[in-house]
Amino acid sequence: MKPKPAPQPEFFLESPPVKSTQSEPKISGLLNAAKVRRYALDLAQRERYHHFTAVSVEFIQRMEAKLKNLIRDEVQRHPSRGKRLS
Repeated sequence: MKPKPAPQPEFFLESPPVKSTQSEPKISGLLNAAKVRRYALDLAQRERYHHFTAVSVEFIQRMEAKLKNLIRDEVQRHPSRGKRLS
């Protein structure tokens, strides 16, 4: 009697569409997007001649990436003593 062949994995060229419950992509895990938008628009109004009216999702994602890199750098530079990051 022949043994049954092992099942072969299936590979799809395209992933099935994912239904999103949100109207825009997830912006941030660390940042409060509303506060970032408000701060950026207030700063632009005070410091720039041109008046901005909106902040893009990409801008907030870029700010979060910069924050994550800043935190990563600080953790890596911190000496390995004690239990507290200071």
